[in-house]
Amino acid sequence: ADYPDCREQFVNAFDEMGTATYGVHVRAPFVGLSKSKVVRYGRELLGDDFLRHTWSCYAPTGMGDPCGGCNSCVSRGRSIR
Repeated sequence: ADYPDCREQFVNAFDEMGTATYGVHVRAPFVGLSKSKVVRYGRELLGDDFLRHTWSCYAPTGMGDPCGGCNSCVSRGRSIR
């Protein structure tokens, strides 16, 4: 809910534009789920490696690692506990 591009109405608008303009559809099967539910699905479907090989960050360090302090990192940290 904190990010406008993660909302269902945003995805729907892009789907409508893509369909009308290019004949393609935009799908976002997890758009209505909480981050913690997406993480749980990832664990169930892909195992713990899912968490080690992905991250969410809007301010990565110079080495490409998550900063650990931005809103996305903090939210993800709460979700995987």
